Amino acid sequence: MKKKKASSKKEIPEETLPYLQAKKLSERWSFYLQSHGGKSFFAYSGDGVHYYAYKNKTWSPIKPRELNVSGLKDGKKVVYPAKSISYEAFLARSPEGPYPGLEEDPDLIVGDLDLNKKDLFEVIRFANEIHSRQKDRGGHPYVYHPIWVAEHVSDGAKKVALLHDSMEDCGVNEEKLRQLGLSEKEVLAVKALTRQGSENTLEGYFAYVKFIRENNPLAYEVKQADLLMNMDLRRLPTLGVLDLERAFKYEAALMEKEKEYLEARHLIETSLKSRAYTFFLTFPLPKKEADYRHYAFSFIKALSPDYEKALLLFHPYRSRYFAERRWNVSLIKELPFADLFFLAFPERKGNLLLKPHLARNKVVVAQYKEVASLMKKEPALPLSPLEIYAALAKASR
Repeated sequence: MKKKKASSKKEIPEETLPYLQAKKLSERWSFYLQSHGGKSFFAYSGDGVHYYAYKNKTWSPIKPRELNVSGLKDGKKVVYPAKSISYEAFLARSPEGPYPGLEEDPDLIVGDLDLNKKDLFEVIRFANEIHSRQKDRGGHPYVYHPIWVAEHVSDGAKKVALLHDSMEDCGVNEEKLRQLGLSEKEVLAVKALTRQGSENTLEGYFAYVKFIRENNPLAYEVKQADLLMNMDLRRLPTLGVLDLERAFKYEAALMEKEKEYLEARHLIETSLKSRAYTFFLTFPLPKKEADYRHYAFSFIKALSPDYEKALLLFHPYRSRYFAERRWNVSLIKELPFADLFFLAFPERKGNLLLKPHLARNKVVVAQYKEVASLMKKEPALPLSPLEIYAALAKASR
């Protein structure tokens, strides 16, 4: 049996690392970075940036000008001052999914981008800089999002992915994108991904995604990864009504079932909601749990055939999986009837049929396979039939 060669790199004892010390003091870093072979370090927390260097077997605070980050530019080694956010800073993602556990363990390594590629180096650093003061809905540094999207597209789409929100959220112009080395094709893709203000309605948003799909293949590859990320509710500490509505919308756009989703939603909010209201007036909620099986059968029968039609038109799969593992009584009491219907009644066969060209997208297939696998391991949070039907009765009024 061959012995493993000892690492030639000088190891620094983990117990001396300042982020572990901060962890013991219940402080939380937004992110951290080690550079120069682990001999320097900086981190962001709520009160700003902290810089350290490992000297004389201990970590000591240093001034920003003393810490630099080296990299490549035009094939030559250059040094960037640490006062700008480094390209390495946001490499964080746990295996369980987008961002869980980051606040508890900032040492998670996320991101699999090739940082040695000179054409990506400037783009990653710039993305970190422009998003440095932004947080996502889960309270995480916003740049985690474009990093995740960039990891889930082909090499030719990574720069577009890293900057897909730069024009919309940060006011970056086309000329700046060109200065960063983006081609005209890549600039046009970022521009196509930039919303213009007419996307606030369901119809407007679906028209925006459809335009990208039909007119800009590069932008659409990025948009698919963007939709996969946006419907992943695991990054949110709690779920709200709008979070669920957005997740269903994103899945409908990804599955290219915008028309079917709108039709199903209209059918549920009109015909099915009216029938449900009549049913609940006629048949009060049972008091015994054992009576709900027959009650549920009678409810579905009263809503047929539109019940089956709505589920055949559209049923959320990936977004529903994330939601039902986070739902609670308070949430379902506030949901509109259509969103509660999608959540409470999965398509009976539980199968997912991807359109042929979507089935050829390895990223989409992998993300849906992940959910199928997790479904077997993680049961949904239990809500009783009484709680679900009580919420349906309230929403139908």
